[in-house]
Amino acid sequence: NRDKVELFTHTSFNDKEPKKLPYDLKMDGHIALQYAEQNLGIPHSEDNVMLIRIYKEMFQWAKEGQMLRMLKVQNDMNAYILRNNRPIRFHFSDGHTTKIIIDITKPIEELVTVVFQNLKIQPMFGYTFYSLEDRKNPRPLDSRFTIPEVCRNWDELLFKRRFFVISGEVLSNAFSTKSTFADCQEQFLKGGCTVTEDQIIEFAILAHYANADDATTVKNTKVIDWSLEVPKDFKVTKKFQQKFYDSLKKSTPMDQFSAARSYLGKVRKLKEFGTEKFLALYTDLTPPPPSKDKKDAKREQKVQEEVTLIVGPLRIVIIQQSPKGEITLLKDLS
Repeated sequence: NRDKVELFTHTSFNDKEPKKLPYDLKMDGHIALQYAEQNLGIPHSEDNVMLIRIYKEMFQWAKEGQMLRMLKVQNDMNAYILRNNRPIRFHFSDGHTTKIIIDITKPIEELVTVVFQNLKIQPMFGYTFYSLEDRKNPRPLDSRFTIPEVCRNWDELLFKRRFFVISGEVLSNAFSTKSTFADCQEQFLKGGCTVTEDQIIEFAILAHYANADDATTVKNTKVIDWSLEVPKDFKVTKKFQQKFYDSLKKSTPMDQFSAARSYLGKVRKLKEFGTEKFLALYTDLTPPPPSKDKKDAKREQKVQEEVTLIVGPLRIVIIQQSPKGEITLLKDLS
């Protein structure tokens, strides 16, 4: 029957024993949801929603007024009955957490604004949600999609900056200044920026003042963990340590806000700061120079190559790495 389709229907993403149910493709999302509730023994709730996996990591929401046929639903696909408008615990860069009731059927880019409104501050560009499914490696979620499309467990999420386009708006209030500084310091310490010893020392000292409740105590700081002071790709020597302590003793005390503002103003100017790397396939479509030789008049066939695309606020480049580790710059789009 062309009007019928059978779907494995789950009570959640963790349901390992879904029930195979026949659906009429003329059902809209609302009727299909009620039908699933009845057959799975789920108490009806206005907060129940249905998400259908169309292909691997591609999903469609079953909505009221939209027939299942329009979603390209086929036999043996998976449908999930999820609870909407539930409180999600958000973690922030400054260490605090809060619970916010979230509509999981809305794109993350809209929900980011909801979080800012909950914090009672003006929304800022560059923020998104991070999955905490692997707490040691939080994963940024694509803000074009809804949470369930890109994440399987959203009881807790991290809210932080992903894109480091730093402007004056971050200095408009204490929260945005402190959280942006924390995000930028974490990003800088990951390494990858071309910086001198003097710059590393300057950033480390500014960070101490930005984090200090009492600026007068900073000069007496004794570093225990250098990974919290310098980029991970920088080698700390005894000579460097001495140079750092000498500079620290000579430093001029600063309040937290001034130190954070200075740090942000300097770090945003680093060319490699805030970049992300993506594996990609690349074909150079630049026309070759005119050939005088008629035999070479026919252009060579364009070759598709595996490359790394590096994207950041001040830098967009395409590079290629040879098996021996040699890096070649193919294109600078900055």
